[in-house]
Amino acid sequence: MMKKILAAAALALLFVLNLSPVVLGEELQDIYEAYGLKKGDDELFGLFYRNPPEVIALRPFKVRWYDIEMPINVGTLVLEKGKDAKFSFAVKGEKTEGSTKVTVEIVSDITFRYAQNEDPRILFELDHNTHLKSYTDGKLIRDETSNKTGNAGGWGGQDEGVLNIGMFLPKNSGAGNLGVVLFRVEGVQVKKGGLGILEIDTQASTTAGETEQALPAAIVLGVAGAAAAAVGAAAAGGSGGAAGASGGSSGDGPEDDEGGGSYKMVIYKDFGDSIRTGADAVFIQARMVEINAQGAEIERPDLTQKIEIFSPDNVLQVGIPSFTGTAVQTSLKAMHPSPQTAKVSFRFAGEGGVFQNNVEFKIIGESKIKLASSIFPILAASAESFELEYELVDFLMKPEVSLQYNKAVGLFELELGKNKLGKDVIVARPTEKAGKMSFQRFIHRYACEITAKNDKETAKEKFELHLCYEGIGTAFDQVKNNTTPDEIILECFADSEKEKREEKAYRLPLAVMRWNNAAKRLEPDTAAAEKLKLEFTADTKSKNLPAAEAVRAVEEAEIAAKLETGPSPVKIDHEKKPALYMLFPEKCAVAQAPEIEIIITVSMEDAEFEELILKGRLKPQNDYKAMIEWFINYGKGTFVHDYIKIGDVSIYHGALDFIENRVYSASTCPYTPKSKENHYEDGKMDVSRPNYIYLQDASMPHKIGEFKQIQSLHHELCHAIEHQHGDTGSSENSERHSYFIQHLTDVVKALADMERGMEDAASAAENAIMAFYEVFNDTHNAEPQTFDWFGVTYLTQHKIFERYADFDVYCRTNIPEERKQEIARVFRTRYFPGNLKGKRNYGASFKEKSGAFQNAVWNIKCSTTYIGLVKGVSVEHPDYKFRVRKVPQWVPGTLKIVAMYDVENIATGKTDTLMVELDGGSFDPSDYRYPVVDKFTVTWRATDKISDCIMGQPKSVSEAVKI
Repeated sequence: MMKKILAAAALALLFVLNLSPVVLGEELQDIYEAYGLKKGDDELFGLFYRNPPEVIALRPFKVRWYDIEMPINVGTLVLEKGKDAKFSFAVKGEKTEGSTKVTVEIVSDITFRYAQNEDPRILFELDHNTHLKSYTDGKLIRDETSNKTGNAGGWGGQDEGVLNIGMFLPKNSGAGNLGVVLFRVEGVQVKKGGLGILEIDTQASTTAGETEQALPAAIVLGVAGAAAAAVGAAAAGGSGGAAGASGGSSGDGPEDDEGGGSYKMVIYKDFGDSIRTGADAVFIQARMVEINAQGAEIERPDLTQKIEIFSPDNVLQVGIPSFTGTAVQTSLKAMHPSPQTAKVSFRFAGEGGVFQNNVEFKIIGESKIKLASSIFPILAASAESFELEYELVDFLMKPEVSLQYNKAVGLFELELGKNKLGKDVIVARPTEKAGKMSFQRFIHRYACEITAKNDKETAKEKFELHLCYEGIGTAFDQVKNNTTPDEIILECFADSEKEKREEKAYRLPLAVMRWNNAAKRLEPDTAAAEKLKLEFTADTKSKNLPAAEAVRAVEEAEIAAKLETGPSPVKIDHEKKPALYMLFPEKCAVAQAPEIEIIITVSMEDAEFEELILKGRLKPQNDYKAMIEWFINYGKGTFVHDYIKIGDVSIYHGALDFIENRVYSASTCPYTPKSKENHYEDGKMDVSRPNYIYLQDASMPHKIGEFKQIQSLHHELCHAIEHQHGDTGSSENSERHSYFIQHLTDVVKALADMERGMEDAASAAENAIMAFYEVFNDTHNAEPQTFDWFGVTYLTQHKIFERYADFDVYCRTNIPEERKQEIARVFRTRYFPGNLKGKRNYGASFKEKSGAFQNAVWNIKCSTTYIGLVKGVSVEHPDYKFRVRKVPQWVPGTLKIVAMYDVENIATGKTDTLMVELDGGSFDPSDYRYPVVDKFTVTWRATDKISDCIMGQPKSVSEAVKI
């Protein structure tokens, strides 16, 4: 019966351990005890090599480099003969000698073998891959790696009463090593048989608290003890539960331990299954518990003290274990984020073998939110909802999740949800407002954020919601897709410069973007972009030009849209894969405005997407002929047009043809001009260049109405007309026609503006008088002057102003009578055809030599620069006061001035109204010169009772001479 029970117990042990029968054998013994020696007996070493143990337990505990020692904790290696074990360590140590600090770092992966060599003295070997760095005062002195197999070593003496062995880490070449690893000899099994080893892998529980693992009694008690316990249990069962034999416990175990008990290892932790990298250390405990035959749990501190806790893969930093009285406790700390898991081994070595529970923990980093993408595209025009997956990563506790975005935008809504697979998602829905919003961009970007938070952890992750619009748009870099970074200017060039058409073309990148519903994103359609239709029409709402004229000019320009290949000269958005179009007029349109507003319509042949509307400007060639015609006819419809012609339109048009319309501004001139001033170049300096007109930018005319600019063109065309007549002029007389005619145009403008009411009569009259003076007195005037070449005709200033002085009589144009009379009055009071320059700056003074008002002085204020311009006439006498009854006025066609005064005799107080006439003599109005007037014949006449006149006579005549 006993044999059967023992056999049953043995089979049960084999089943529980899941080991082969050869592993079970004698328990480990102290090395001295195993060889029958007293501690410290030197005979041990000879016996050891002559009769090596079948099993040896070695615990690596220290690394030594010179005199720097660094502890390691990698657990105990239990090796049978011919077997090996692997372990790793990373250590750092330092020492200070005087003012010098030496630091060493060693990282090593080791395979340790209990060898079976022909040489009985070589029992241990190791393969290693070791990297060593040493520093002196922070400066790297040594950086070396070695991976050589070594077998050199020796007994290292006693450490805390336990024998130890030292093994060198040999260098790849040369003498020396990278350190020494010291192993404590924990025990041996000299006799045949094996050591029972039960190693299991478990996952750390996800919650805090205790977990437990049962282990065979044979591990704790040995085979014999476990069999005896089994027999005791069976006997107890057969005899109604009588107490059995002791379970083989010793030391601090219960004295009345009953047979038939079982054992378990209990692990406690106050955290879940994750250890965070870089966080504070967490603590873990392990203890041994015996369950007796009655099911009662008995704490076994004697067994608990045999528990080792270490990191078999050296991923975690394990503190030095300590015994609390009830459990073995240590700290765990993760220093690196990889690998993502790490094991903590809890090893118990009993009388019959070893039980090791390798508990796997997750190594986590900072808690975070993992988004499927940082970009969340949604289609603005869709009624569907869109999803973006997210995952909560490395949270120790379940967090609350929320979304942050600008709800005031009102174009989309966000919420949290689950998809069909049960995964967490952010759900986005475009609003009705988004679908109705006018196209501006293919993609509107909105910053959003998701937050996960619990009592201890907070994580945030930003993402960008892309509100997408399908359609046609521009594709410039960093520019809205319904516009361009600069204005679209399409410039017309004459056939002689047609190579500039494409060179100066506007580059327009256009893209077509479609929604890919399968991929849930907006994608470019390059093929469609290359087949777009572009239409150019005049903006008929523009005020630059009459609608019909604008339409004609745009049609005449024949604007082309040509695909361009090769690198883009403009910055484009390459992600949209646009087609690059060159826009340019293929023909040279001519218009009276410098720019014509145009509308550019971009569409698809099948009208799949809404048209893109852009605006631009067409710059036709300036219609200089229209400008010149307007300029020459400026006075048409006014009084002056009947008497002055400032050119023949056909002659000046011929001059433009002669230079082939080549009028260049300073900023566009293709040649180096002979001067920076406005001028006509006749080509004599360089026969390879054509004749042309050069104008400063400020003098360049662009449209009808720019009088001063067109006047500059008209001036230079005079030289072109001279050139046509073979007269390019000399430096002395080259401007003899142009300035004469230019001043004449100033006269026409002043008089025409005055008549049209565009300028007040007094100012306009002054301008006309001064301009006419310049006509005949400009220093550039010289003979011969052939005005027939230009179609210019005129009257002298005297004849013209004679008619304006009687404007209310001569004028037949339809203007108000009041204005006619005002114009006539202004010229009678402001003009005098004689040269009155005197000794005084303000004009001239004349003194009567005889007559009733002998010594009266006449003061005539006039311009000292412009002869003919009168500012006023007054008279003074020491015995009389003169009050103006009728303002002094010029008598047209003469050198006479007439006036009426109320004359008071200061002594008597008597007052009479007298008329007076100042006659400067005769002159010829057809002669442009101003006759010098040095004296006047002054005639006073009574207007009331002649017999009682203040003069004592009806008429008094005297001579007034210039003083």
